[in-house]
Amino acid sequence: MDTVESVEMEQKKTTILESTAMEDMSATFQYQQITTQKLQDYFDLLALQQQHPEFKKEITTQLQELSKDILIIKDSTQQVIIENVQQLSEIQRVSDSVQKIKIRFDIRTNNNVKNDSITAIITTKKIRLDDKEVISTKILFEKVE
Repeated sequence: MDTVESVEMEQKKTTILESTAMEDMSATFQYQQITTQKLQDYFDLLALQQQHPEFKKEITTQLQELSKDILIIKDSTQQVIIENVQQLSEIQRVSDSVQKIKIRFDIRTNNNVKNDSITAIITTKKIRLDDKEVISTKILFEKVE
Protein backbone atom coordinates (compact mmCIF):
# COMPACT_ATOMS: atom_id res chain seq x y z
CA MET A 1 0.00 0.00 0.00
CA ASP A 2 2.61 2.51 -1.14
CA THR A 3 0.43 4.83 -3.18
CA VAL A 4 -3.03 6.29 -3.20
CA GLU A 5 -3.72 4.27 -6.35
CA SER A 6 -3.08 0.97 -4.59
CA VAL A 7 -5.39 2.02 -1.74
CA GLU A 8 -8.10 2.95 -4.23
CA MET A 9 -7.65 -0.34 -6.09
CA GLU A 10 -7.94 -2.33 -2.87
CA GLN A 11 -11.10 -0.45 -1.88
CA LYS A 12 -12.68 -1.05 -5.28
CA LYS A 13 -12.02 -4.77 -4.88
CA THR A 14 -13.93 -4.83 -1.60
CA THR A 15 -16.73 -2.45 -2.61
CA ILE A 16 -18.88 -5.03 -4.38
CA LEU A 17 -19.54 -8.06 -2.27
CA GLU A 18 -22.20 -10.66 -2.26
CA SER A 19 -23.66 -10.87 1.20
CA THR A 20 -25.93 -13.63 2.33
CA ALA A 21 -27.95 -13.75 5.53
CA MET A 22 -26.33 -15.98 8.09
CA GLU A 23 -28.49 -18.39 9.99
CA ASP A 24 -26.29 -18.57 13.05
CA MET A 25 -25.83 -15.04 14.36
CA SER A 26 -24.38 -16.22 17.68
CA ALA A 27 -20.88 -16.86 16.32
CA THR A 28 -20.62 -13.78 14.11
CA PHE A 29 -22.79 -11.13 12.59
CA GLN A 30 -23.71 -10.79 8.95
CA TYR A 31 -21.49 -7.82 8.09
CA GLN A 32 -18.45 -8.65 10.24
CA GLN A 33 -16.03 -9.26 7.38
CA ILE A 34 -16.82 -6.11 5.41
CA THR A 35 -17.01 -3.99 8.58
CA THR A 36 -13.60 -5.21 9.70
CA GLN A 37 -12.13 -4.54 6.24
CA LYS A 38 -13.58 -1.03 6.01
CA LEU A 39 -12.39 -0.11 9.52
CA GLN A 40 -8.94 -1.40 8.60
CA ASP A 41 -9.04 0.64 5.37
CA TYR A 42 -9.94 3.74 7.38
CA PHE A 43 -7.03 3.43 9.79
CA ASP A 44 -4.64 2.51 6.95
CA LEU A 45 -5.69 5.71 5.16
CA LEU A 46 -5.05 7.75 8.33
CA ALA A 47 -1.52 6.36 8.50
CA LEU A 48 -0.98 6.95 4.78
CA GLN A 49 -2.16 10.54 5.17
CA GLN A 50 0.39 11.12 7.96
CA GLN A 51 3.21 9.47 6.01
CA HIS A 52 2.42 11.19 2.69
CA PRO A 53 0.96 14.65 3.28
CA GLU A 54 1.26 15.35 -0.45
CA PHE A 55 -1.78 13.06 -0.95
CA LYS A 56 -3.85 14.72 1.80
CA LYS A 57 -6.67 15.93 -0.50
CA GLU A 58 -7.19 12.55 -2.16
CA ILE A 59 -6.96 10.63 1.10
CA THR A 60 -9.35 13.02 2.87
CA THR A 61 -11.92 12.33 0.15
CA GLN A 62 -11.56 8.58 0.71
CA LEU A 63 -11.81 9.00 4.49
CA GLN A 64 -15.05 10.96 4.07
CA GLU A 65 -16.48 8.10 2.01
CA LEU A 66 -15.88 5.78 4.97
CA SER A 67 -16.93 7.96 7.89
CA LYS A 68 -19.28 10.85 8.68
CA ASP A 69 -17.09 11.75 11.65
CA ILE A 70 -13.38 12.13 12.08
CA LEU A 71 -12.02 9.10 13.92
CA ILE A 72 -8.43 9.53 14.97
CA ILE A 73 -6.00 7.62 17.12
CA LYS A 74 -3.24 9.51 18.90
CA ASP A 75 -0.39 8.30 16.70
CA SER A 76 -1.83 7.71 13.26
CA THR A 77 1.58 6.75 11.90
CA GLN A 78 1.67 3.47 13.85
CA GLN A 79 0.49 0.32 12.18
CA VAL A 80 -3.04 -0.41 13.34
CA ILE A 81 -4.76 -3.77 13.25
CA ILE A 82 -8.53 -3.99 13.72
CA GLU A 83 -9.59 -7.10 15.63
CA ASN A 84 -12.53 -8.65 17.48
CA VAL A 85 -15.31 -6.80 15.68
CA GLN A 86 -18.53 -7.65 17.52
CA GLN A 87 -22.16 -6.66 17.22
CA LEU A 88 -23.35 -4.57 20.20
CA SER A 89 -26.97 -3.98 19.23
CA GLU A 90 -29.74 -5.39 17.14
CA ILE A 91 -29.76 -4.23 13.55
CA GLN A 92 -31.95 -1.15 13.21
CA ARG A 93 -33.69 -1.05 9.84
CA VAL A 94 -33.83 2.58 8.65
CA SER A 95 -35.28 1.71 5.24
CA ASP A 96 -35.41 -1.24 2.84
CA SER A 97 -31.80 -0.62 1.84
CA VAL A 98 -30.30 1.08 4.93
CA GLN A 99 -29.54 -0.49 8.30
CA LYS A 100 -27.66 0.74 11.38
CA ILE A 101 -25.77 -1.39 13.85
CA LYS A 102 -23.55 -0.57 16.82
CA ILE A 103 -20.31 -2.49 16.89
CA ARG A 104 -17.28 -2.72 19.16
CA PHE A 105 -13.76 -3.53 18.09
CA ASP A 106 -10.16 -3.57 19.24
CA ILE A 107 -7.54 -1.24 17.81
CA ARG A 108 -4.17 -2.96 18.19
CA THR A 109 -1.02 -0.87 17.79
CA ASN A 110 2.60 -1.58 18.62
CA ASN A 111 2.11 -0.17 22.10
CA ASN A 112 -1.34 -1.29 23.23
CA VAL A 113 -4.87 -2.43 22.53
CA LYS A 114 -7.74 0.03 22.75
CA ASN A 115 -11.43 -0.90 22.73
CA ASP A 116 -13.78 1.35 20.81
CA SER A 117 -17.31 1.33 19.48
CA ILE A 118 -18.94 2.89 16.48
CA THR A 119 -22.17 2.85 14.51
CA ALA A 120 -22.02 1.27 11.06
CA ILE A 121 -24.55 2.47 8.49
CA ILE A 122 -24.96 -0.32 5.98
CA THR A 123 -26.47 0.44 2.58
CA THR A 124 -27.24 -2.42 0.22
CA LYS A 125 -28.60 -2.44 -3.29
CA LYS A 126 -28.99 -4.98 -6.03
CA ILE A 127 -26.94 -4.36 -9.14
CA ARG A 128 -26.31 -6.27 -12.36
CA LEU A 129 -22.70 -7.18 -13.02
CA ASP A 130 -21.80 -9.31 -16.01
CA ASP A 131 -25.45 -10.39 -16.39
CA LYS A 132 -25.48 -11.53 -12.80
CA GLU A 133 -27.42 -9.92 -9.97
CA VAL A 134 -25.23 -9.16 -6.96
CA ILE A 135 -25.72 -7.16 -3.80
CA SER A 136 -23.53 -4.09 -3.44
CA THR A 137 -22.80 -3.27 0.21
CA LYS A 138 -21.51 0.10 1.36
CA ILE A 139 -20.47 0.87 4.93
CA LEU A 140 -20.30 4.34 6.45
CA PHE A 141 -19.17 4.85 10.04
CA GLU A 142 -20.34 7.42 12.57
CA LYS A 143 -19.68 7.99 16.25
CA VAL A 144 -21.98 6.15 18.64
CA GLU A 145 -24.70 8.46 19.88
